[in-house]
Amino acid sequence: MAKPKLTEDQIREAAYHKWLEDGAPHGKDQDYWYKAEEDLGVAPAKKAPAKKAAAKKPATKAAAAKATAEKKPAAKKPAARKIAPKKTADKT
Repeated sequence: MAKPKLTEDQIREAAYHKWLEDGAPHGKDQDYWYKAEEDLGVAPAKKAPAKKAAAKKPATKAAAAKATAEKKPAAKKPAARKIAPKKTADKT
């Protein structure tokens, strides 16, 4: 005998009631959703995999050169030269 499929509304309602029973804590919505699915016998939805920063190949050589140039640290600027004040002749 197959289990009847539960709708999102049914899971949402069960999660809501669990949330209220626990004092309506802030920021725990997913936890209560998963608890409701577990209690109702629904296979939990797969969590989205964490995104990894994938190194993509540039489409062109120009793009590759630009990407390489962006990664290099900026060249150091030469130190400012101190200019001595001009000496003026004392006319006394």
